Amino acid sequence: MAHRLLKILTATLMLSALSPAYSALEDQEGAYELGISEVQLPLSGAGQVVLRRCADCDPEMLRVNGSTRYLVGFGTSGVSLADFRAATSSMSSGAPIFVFFDTETGVVNRLVVNPSN
Repeated sequence: MAHRLLKILTATLMLSALSPAYSALEDQEGAYELGISEVQLPLSGAGQVVLRRCADCDPEMLRVNGSTRYLVGFGTSGVSLADFRAATSSMSSGAPIFVFFDTETGVVNRLVVNPSN
């Protein structure tokens, strides 16, 4: 009986030790794919992105900071916010923009537009 109890206790301890590792694997990044017309870009690197996920949805605000990356095309190097704004200004209002953000903090990790659309 004591041997069985020791096995159960050992298994319980092993599983509890794995719990923090499992939680670290949980996805903390959310993403939206919207039309450019549904997103108001920040005016500065310490501003906010305002977006509407649907026509009847309330506006949602996500913060940007110095770590936020602005990409014109997937797999490209980042550009400045000013260059990103210039690139999006010549795109059609329905062109997709991808907003990737930290679900815990509400900080935008990166904004991506695809210049071929």
